[in-house]
Amino acid sequence: MHNGAWVVCVACCCGLMVVTETRAQQSTASAGQRRSQPMNHLADQLQHAIVTHLRGDYDQADVMFRQLDAQRHQLSPRDQVRLVEYFRRNEAARLSRQQALAELRQAQNLIASGNRKAAEPILRRLAASHYLTTAEQKRVEQLWKGSSKRWFSWKGFRFGRGNRQTP
Repeated sequence: MHNGAWVVCVACCCGLMVVTETRAQQSTASAGQRRSQPMNHLADQLQHAIVTHLRGDYDQADVMFRQLDAQRHQLSPRDQVRLVEYFRRNEAARLSRQQALAELRQAQNLIASGNRKAAEPILRRLAASHYLTTAEQKRVEQLWKGSSKRWFSWKGFRFGRGNRQTP
């Protein structure tokens, strides 16, 4: 090969790619890899924080994003952009989750006080929310089923949803 360079030809379905690298570049690259290990470690931490956010654990992801934000200057420019983007997304998700939990408590209080009609629009919104955990979604479903029962009495009989029960 010319001047100590080696050529690797890789054929792929879309064409031919030629990669060249000199031995001097190889030795510089291995030294650069040693220097970039903290950056790779931070990139791994960023990826873990993003996965935590996508899993729905917004509070834990917030802690991780804040730790990474303190070391933001050590990240690559691409990872800095990802950090800012997901930090912003996570903050919005945390606020939406807090709002959904507050609405869930409000709906529970309304139903407990006998005001089911006022709780229905709140439960309808909560049923569409993807910021609640599975257990909280089941609770919304239970509240919805309980609030959609329409009972009325007539001469000692209770009627509702096609059922007739004697007192």
